[in-house]
Amino acid sequence: MPHLKSLYYRQSISNLCYWVAAVAIGVTPAIVATDFGGVLPWTKQVTALALAGACGIAIVARLLSIGCPTEVRLPPRSFGVAAVLLTLTTYAALQTLPLPSSMVAWLSPASYAAHVTWAGQILADQSSESIPISIAAFDSRHSIACLVIAIMVSFSAVTIFHDRSRIIWLLSAIAGTAC
Repeated sequence: MPHLKSLYYRQSISNLCYWVAAVAIGVTPAIVATDFGGVLPWTKQVTALALAGACGIAIVARLLSIGCPTEVRLPPRSFGVAAVLLTLTTYAALQTLPLPSSMVAWLSPASYAAHVTWAGQILADQSSESIPISIAAFDSRHSIACLVIAIMVSFSAVTIFHDRSRIIWLLSAIAGTAC
């Protein structure tokens, strides 16, 4: 009997954590939109923290629900979007790594020409032996950070919004905050 009570308690806490994560994901876009549409750098940082927190809470909820009677077991195809985003992020990250010049010339001749010929004087402090494929590696890293947040949310949303009531709440939050 104590074991069932423990499972019921864990299940209740897990459900509460899922709801907290659902509310955080549902409310974040509306709050971000109030600050000039969320284009300011600090707004993006706060958004990333809020969504990462929601994803962390979803992971805790998932861990608490393991072994409970209402544990949700999702098929691997449910995480297809997260897998595609992870592949794109890996591809984008490869373009920001310093690679040997000969490899960059082979993979992307235009990028090599831009680094060596056009931007040779401007990027004189950079070693010519290893260059990234990306012309603007810093901007590419920023885009990669946005993709990482999208991966976390798409991976967590599958588990958070598996319940019909949370889906209804999310759609109501989106409809209620739309202008």
